[in-house]
Order: sequence, then C-alpha cells, then structure tokens
Amino acid sequence: SSRLYRDLVYDKQIAASVSASNDSRLDPGLFTFQAQLQLPHAAAECESAIYGVVEAVKSQGITERELQKAKNQLAARAVYQRERVSGLATNIGVDWVVSHDPGRPFTSATKFDAVTADDVLRVAKKYLVKTNLSMLTLVPAKPATAGGKK
Repeated sequence: SSRLYRDLVYDKQIAASVSASNDSRLDPGLFTFQAQLQLPHAAAECESAIYGVVEAVKSQGITERELQKAKNQLAARAVYQRERVSGLATNIGVDWVVSHDPGRPFTSATKFDAVTADDVLRVAKKYLVKTNLSMLTLVPAKPATAGGKK
C-alpha cells in the first residue's frame, strides 16, 4: 500500500512486486529498491518509474499519513522481533555489530517516533541522488529445452 507499490504495481503495472528498505549501520548503510518486473516491461522502464516516485518525494515530501504508517510498521516489527527470546538476542547481537549499541532495540522506537516529514524530505534530497546509485539488473537464464539446448 506504499506510494511506490501503488505506482509501479497497481497503477502502471510495471512490476509484480516492489519494495524499498534501509540497512542502518554505524557507518554509512544502504538504501535499496527491489522490483520484480511484470512482462513485457523492461528494466529501464521500471528504473525510470522508481526515479519518478523518488523525485516526487524529493520535490513534494511525504504526507503525515505516510509517515505515521511507516512509524507504525517499524513499531510493529520491533514488537514482533522481541516476541521470543531468540529474536531479542538476535536484535541485541546485530545492533552491537552494526551500531555498537546493544540497547538499541529498546531505544530505536523513540528515535523513529521523533522523525518528521521534513526530516524525510531533507534526507531524501541529500542521499537519494543518482551519484549515490548502483544499479543491478538480474535476468534469469532461459530454461533448457528437452533437447538440451538453451
């Protein structure tokens, strides 16, 4: 139900699925977009559509509803990850490795809740630029035919 998903999957039907995620670390992390194309669309068309959504965020910002939805999803994920002792242990270990803060699972919700729509706009303008881009396109190999030829 995200803006990206609605645009590429529902409206334009360029992709069968699309997502965005952030890999937060103490050092610079990685923000990724992933899409599975819907034939007959090409990777370049999908890439262009993703840029379009990113540029709209950079020029118009996000709505308070979009921001609250993201915060709700992060809060729910934090709760689900701590439902079991193994999940909590994993969170503490991962957070120690990526941020040197084993208490991060207990404080990140407060930090996420403090994020504003203006913060998202500022960060998008700073980091979601083409000079920071690395593009990878995976194309599945054609399956072998009964005669052994591809």
